[in-house]
Amino acid sequence: MAKKIHNNFNAFEQDFKRDTGLDKKTNIEAYINYVNARLNDQNMQLNHFIYGELINLPKAIAHYIHMK
Repeated sequence: MAKKIHNNFNAFEQDFKRDTGLDKKTNIEAYINYVNARLNDQNMQLNHFIYGELINLPKAIAHYIHMK
């Protein structure tokens, strides 16, 4: 079964209001840019974490084999 993707478009509405002082409904273009920036930042952080894990994977495997 395919994994369901949720619509998170409204997830940052409160943060947008707090960070910019603007209302989403009257500044939809700015809100779309804000959401894109936040999601891109989250993706970058996740990719950085995964990359670090992959870099360390050979060391972890070697350690595991050595301990057996």
